[in-house]
Amino acid sequence: MKVEIWDSDPTSGCCCGPAMMSQQSIQKIMDSINEKNTILKRLRDEFKDIKFEIDMVSPRRPMSSYPPHVSEQLCNGARAPMIFIDEKIIAESRFPSYGEFKQIIDARDRKQSP
Repeated sequence: MKVEIWDSDPTSGCCCGPAMMSQQSIQKIMDSINEKNTILKRLRDEFKDIKFEIDMVSPRRPMSSYPPHVSEQLCNGARAPMIFIDEKIIAESRFPSYGEFKQIIDARDRKQSP
């Protein structure tokens, strides 16, 4: 099983760039990044046989540089973060909680087991 996480630059929506952001905005971004990292660490520790890949989407990146399943979702209006398991989208526009990830992975494991 392979889990792909396609996220965007958390400062890309800022008109002034990260150097001009308020301390509160910076803290909110850092909290979000730390939460995602904590979730990923727990998942990697628990599901050692699953490959986790993380990449970025960017408006500056050519659409042809994405794998077909990612570019298809982007062309259909999907927004980051996008989460795929074995090239099938499971979440879009939000990052699942640890519990949501675990539930989805466990359900897919049960489907694949004889």
